[in-house]
Amino acid sequence: MSKFRKCFIESIKKNKYQYIYVLFIILWLFMIVSIRNVYPAKGDLVWFQTDWWNYIKDHGFSGIKTIYDSEFLADYTSIWYFIIYIFTKFGIYPGILTLSASIKSIAVLFTIGSSIVIYFIVDQFYDRKKYINSLMGGVSTLLIPPFLADILKTNLTDSSYMFFALLALLCFFKKKRFLMWFFVGVGIYFKAMAIYVIPFFAIYYLFELRKPCMRELFAPVFAIFGFIVTAIPGMVAGLSFLEATFEIFFNRSAVRTENGFINLIHGGNAFVSLDDNNYKFFQVYILIAMIIIFLCIFGMLLILKKDMILSGTFNLLIIAPMICWLCMPAQRESYFALSGVFSLIVFSIYPTIKRFIMFVISNLLVWLSYLAFIPIFNSGTTYMYIMIAFIIFVIWDIFTMIDPKYIGKDNKDLKYK
Repeated sequence: MSKFRKCFIESIKKNKYQYIYVLFIILWLFMIVSIRNVYPAKGDLVWFQTDWWNYIKDHGFSGIKTIYDSEFLADYTSIWYFIIYIFTKFGIYPGILTLSASIKSIAVLFTIGSSIVIYFIVDQFYDRKKYINSLMGGVSTLLIPPFLADILKTNLTDSSYMFFALLALLCFFKKKRFLMWFFVGVGIYFKAMAIYVIPFFAIYYLFELRKPCMRELFAPVFAIFGFIVTAIPGMVAGLSFLEATFEIFFNRSAVRTENGFINLIHGGNAFVSLDDNNYKFFQVYILIAMIIIFLCIFGMLLILKKDMILSGTFNLLIIAPMICWLCMPAQRESYFALSGVFSLIVFSIYPTIKRFIMFVISNLLVWLSYLAFIPIFNSGTTYMYIMIAFIIFVIWDIFTMIDPKYIGKDNKDLKYK
């Protein structure tokens, strides 16, 4: 047996799960190619994307600035137009890939990256003898609705912000707080839904406030740095600092949509008149309700036993995107998709029946959101009642973790596993 062959066999024996993982990714790529045209070109691809890509192709790097003054309703942050510029600059579009294939390839890259990050997140909780859990998490990422449906729908991918939110989560478990908040800022600039990971970080930030460490206290400032760094291509293209950062971001976030509790209040019926004034009135009170809900959850988590704190905060991680989606303005159908991703991580770490049920329900809701909920539910609000029931169940699960004997005792040294 040659030396190379012997080393190769030894490598396979030593890293068999990693080789299996790579094999799954290759097979998944073949599957993506085979189903690339499952959904016909429609929606944003027809209304906006074609014009945006062709505009950047014709105007080059300066088009990142001028597209906001064009007739094409450009309302994405400048990093997206910079990515489009890269594709057109190197002839990937239209020379090699069609528009649809170009957009899907971006989603594929971020999805594979997210899969790898989840592999390493789960790996933080197990030794080399239990790589099967990491393998399950990494492989399942490629197939769950938040990523697979995102690829099929052919739009500027949601997996971008998910990738950076997951990187932030990995940095959290590696205790790299500054880098964690930096990636949160990067993810928010790609798409604002990256903020849905913040409640999980916030509860641990409250724990760390009890420690005499100023370095940890100012770590969240790095989210602003990450946000600004991601806006640099837009500023180089000619946008002012405010235009490249907060102006574009908040203009998009101010779009009125009637999802979540606003939809429950309105319900498509005439019993509530949601003109602009009433809409703002209801939205303010719903945001106050969201803050109260999170404060109640934080209160329960702060009195958990040391050995229950991680399990409790994982519950918060799963439902935070749903609570935010129900309460915050400018939400689209699938903006709570991070719940499905986080539930997979938690199930991969704690493979119990309860966690499996949470994983199935959250991902079912995400999948139905990509189908606009129409094929299953006759009522446009039925799915929200299911989501609310799911949130109540998960909060109740946190409540059952509380030990009355432990309330009031000092828990300033709580640490995750």
